[in-house]
Amino acid sequence: MGRSVQGYRGYEMKQNVGNLDRTIRLAIALVFIIAGPVLFTNPTWVWLSFGAGLVVAATAFMRFCGLYAVLGLNTKTD
Repeated sequence: MGRSVQGYRGYEMKQNVGNLDRTIRLAIALVFIIAGPVLFTNPTWVWLSFGAGLVVAATAFMRFCGLYAVLGLNTKTD
């Protein structure tokens, strides 16, 4: 059975990100975080890239994706 955390207004945040999905998310997060300063000269785009990388990394570490929850997707096997 997957772990869950009591979220905002009693919504239960069940883990819905599997191992392969988590690994891919971490790789994408690293690309966003590292590539931002390399590819962009405008500080706004650098910070947006860094922020996107942090969000993707957070979903990997928490093993919960809000978009997956809304769409009813689950890549985690019990």
